Amino acid sequence: MMFLESYKNAINTTWDNIAGDVLAMEQEMGNCFIEKPLIVEMVLDANRVEQYGDLDEDSLAGWKGLNLKDKINIAESCLPDQEWV
Repeated sequence: MMFLESYKNAINTTWDNIAGDVLAMEQEMGNCFIEKPLIVEMVLDANRVEQYGDLDEDSLAGWKGLNLKDKINIAESCLPDQEWV
């Protein structure tokens, strides 16, 4: 994949931008940690990578062309297994 490192950086940048809100929401629901599947879902939902990932034009076009399974696989490879609330 030509832009793999760009995608991983964008995914991590996205998580850095939304983690505080996601963790606060989980804390309000009484959870003490959030596991990877939910982290991945929150990062990939609502075009957040496109919004927060700071991808250049070519990388963004490539990202938009990926199917959901590929996006999930990339996100799973670079996001934490869990985050404590």
